[in-house]
Amino acid sequence: MDRAVSDDGGEDDRIVLNLLNSVDDGAQSQRRIAEELGIALGLVNAYLKRCVKKGLVKVSEAPARRYAYYLTPKGFAEKSRLTVEYLSASFSFFRQARADCTQTFALAKERNFHTLVLCGKSDLAEIAVLSAVDCGIAIAAIVDPNTNVHQFVGKPLAAGCNELKTPFDAVVITDVVDGRRTFDEAVKMHGAHRVLAPKLLCLPTVERGGAGAMSGLVGDSGWYVVQTQINAEAKAARNLLRQGFEIYLPRYLKRRSHARKIEKVPSPLFPRYMFVQIDMATQRWRSIQSTFGVSHLVLQGADPARVATKVVNSLKAREDHSGYVKLDQRPKFALGEKVRVLAGVFAENLGLFDGRADRDRVAILLDLLGRKVRVSLEADLVTTAA
Repeated sequence: MDRAVSDDGGEDDRIVLNLLNSVDDGAQSQRRIAEELGIALGLVNAYLKRCVKKGLVKVSEAPARRYAYYLTPKGFAEKSRLTVEYLSASFSFFRQARADCTQTFALAKERNFHTLVLCGKSDLAEIAVLSAVDCGIAIAAIVDPNTNVHQFVGKPLAAGCNELKTPFDAVVITDVVDGRRTFDEAVKMHGAHRVLAPKLLCLPTVERGGAGAMSGLVGDSGWYVVQTQINAEAKAARNLLRQGFEIYLPRYLKRRSHARKIEKVPSPLFPRYMFVQIDMATQRWRSIQSTFGVSHLVLQGADPARVATKVVNSLKAREDHSGYVKLDQRPKFALGEKVRVLAGVFAENLGLFDGRADRDRVAILLDLLGRKVRVSLEADLVTTAA
């Protein structure tokens, strides 16, 4: 069994399983076990002590003040249990990955993409190569900047697309370690329309509505607003997707000063807010309230507050080729001038201009709950009231 197993059930179980495998294979020193597992010697010592205490491993003194380690019957049983759990998780991942790859390749064929390049040397890439055969898709090559070999699962392996001599139509992200970085770089190089990704990576590809949208179940449904926990937009999006909801998290490129440099970084257009599409007739929308990463679903009375579809469509229409909402226009208002919110949670509300909040945002006074509330919004989302 591969030492570098990966178990979503927890790092702890993974280390214990690998340690029991190493002992069973005859490793007779902690240093040898540490080398095999690729972990610190002190960590091996701590886990061995725990296994001895649990009765999984027996220690006997060997010559020259050394120790020998053996699995007990209980240790063999625990090794079998952990192995079964690991294999179950692996097969579950394989089934999900294969289904997602098949769906991605079907989308590629709809766009008349028949020759693809995979970005990222991983188990997902291996599954994608297998799925491509059944889907009638040709994999031209796999690219990975960290590779030092020239082939992977029978396909050419290169450090970058610029090294490839074979023409290709589009790329598919298969990097499971740093997928978002790989995705962003691919979009810059090839354009958002030519970058695809299996759904399980939760990457904002064009087929899911641009840089902010990711798709789940799509039907005759409407858009609603979810407030997330602080800095938990990505977590909420992943967990809503797993439940079958389609979400739209509009993002823009925010200017940030760092190390005496000004850079643009992707940021939520409405921090802590995102749109979720719900079919009230078929979907269990109340589960959203208890979703990890979600604070609450915005309600109007006892029911979710519906957002006009044109609001979401107008945001999507203003996305650039990479899927980020463009905020190029910065309207100027007089202090106290009546303004109207174009989109977002406060769309179509009228308010009074109260100055700039910062370089990219303006402050307006809105009548909410019978009083004036100062709200900070992107300048591009506010216009003069007609």
